[in-house]
Amino acid sequence: MSLGGFLFRSLFAKPAKHGVSKAVNSAVTAAVVAGAATAASVAVTKIIENKQRNAIPSQPQANSVPARDPYVDTMLGKAALCYYVAKADGYISQDEQLEIDGIISEFMSNTNVPARAKEEITRIMNTDTISFGLAEKYLNKVEPSVLISLARDVEKIAEASEGILPAEEKAIGVFKSYVTSKTGYTFEKKAQDKKVTEVSLTCDCCNGTMELDATYLKAVCPYCGAAKIIDASQISAVVAEQERTKRMKGNQ
Repeated sequence: MSLGGFLFRSLFAKPAKHGVSKAVNSAVTAAVVAGAATAASVAVTKIIENKQRNAIPSQPQANSVPARDPYVDTMLGKAALCYYVAKADGYISQDEQLEIDGIISEFMSNTNVPARAKEEITRIMNTDTISFGLAEKYLNKVEPSVLISLARDVEKIAEASEGILPAEEKAIGVFKSYVTSKTGYTFEKKAQDKKVTEVSLTCDCCNGTMELDATYLKAVCPYCGAAKIIDASQISAVVAEQERTKRMKGNQ
């Protein structure tokens, strides 16, 4: 007889005529019911334990890949890109290095940056020649939206000394093409309808250093009063020269 049939008959059987038989039947029935309840309780407990065990996330293995940090990825990509462009002409000028040092020092002073990342950026700094292939390895980890903003950062570094030289301009062009392929964003090309003549802030009369007025459209010599008009297309180059002159005087 099955357990279910036995329980059914035990629960609905007619009372025994003798008190002893009734007591025995009651005891047997209670024992069977208790046993079934215990078995069911154990089964339910095991199910709950299995669910809880599966819900607990497994502990990371010692050789598992560490979680990506967007800030670290961006800074490593930015450093590799800056060195790639700055070294495109064969050397890094003092002004370019000062701009890059500002980026690196921010990264190195951040206590939340892991030691392995700081070691990685040190390797980038000590690499003699950085190809775009090497820079791309780091840039591939940078968020696409951030890649676009890096173009302006690297142009600022290239302009820090003598303006953007042909080799640097070519390197920036390679990076911009990479950004376009990754994001679909196209950079506006600068109009080059006419060749821009370089303008010097050295006074033609007394060789003194001329100063720009508030509009940046006129330069005046503070020593002899001579003045010259600055073409609007040349303002950025002239301002850059003025800034270099100030830094040179400050270092003396």
